Amino acid sequence: MADFILPQMLFTSQRRFNDYSSNDMKYGDLTAEQLKSRFALEKISDRVDPWTLTRLLPFDAPQSRFAGSYPPGRREIISVKTCTDTLFDELRHTSYPFSLMGNCRNLINKMLTHMQTRNGAPFRDAALDEALRQQIFTSTNSQSTLAIIKEKIDKNFKAGKRDLIKDTVATLPNELKASILPKFNRTIDRFNGLGITVHDIYATKITLKAFENNKKTWSAIIHYETQDHFGLDVNDITKKHFYQFDFFKKWFVLQHYDKFAFKPFITSMAADVEIRGERK
Repeated sequence: MADFILPQMLFTSQRRFNDYSSNDMKYGDLTAEQLKSRFALEKISDRVDPWTLTRLLPFDAPQSRFAGSYPPGRREIISVKTCTDTLFDELRHTSYPFSLMGNCRNLINKMLTHMQTRNGAPFRDAALDEALRQQIFTSTNSQSTLAIIKEKIDKNFKAGKRDLIKDTVATLPNELKASILPKFNRTIDRFNGLGITVHDIYATKITLKAFENNKKTWSAIIHYETQDHFGLDVNDITKKHFYQFDFFKKWFVLQHYDKFAFKPFITSMAADVEIRGERK
């Protein structure tokens, strides 16, 4: 075992890292007519009309009888930048119902500003790393990746296997294929900012980073590396869960409208989780 070199890969998801070809990473790929006719996005704001690049002046905001489109009235011609700045301001203002509590409640607005200004650059934040570590460490599901890893090492340790780590590394990748990977899809994630910023993690790598043992105890450090995409695809906007909120309509238009084309970006997260066991 002393000759076995760490770290060792235990699992990597089928979906690859740094995947800019996925549907939710597309941008600027739809025209105004496509967005209006195919996705019924005629009206996405009460302040600006992105299709005519005009601002709705006071008392000309859409009324209920114009619910599906902009009403006639006085307009002010505005630039693309003024229009998109307004839409991003509206996004930040209406994000709070999705992020009411917790250490990550301010991340959604931080990430919206990143989308507005960083031209698709990757994003990372220490609060997300800690949220990932807590999600992995506190999961009580017996089919979680950490539970399966801990059970496997503990079983081999108690069986007194001479090549404990070699056997673990050889068999775990197959066993982890049926595991439940880390996600932020719990009920609490609807309100703590993690459901809207990350939700379903796109790609995951799990590595055995360190291992120590003696006759009575063992300890290991498991390293998780994950990526998600901060972007919406066609499937997202056609789901009632997303389409019912103007928040996601604005986001979809800012990303996919060929005159706006704000780039989505990759969110990276990483965490080290320590596990232990003993021979009783």
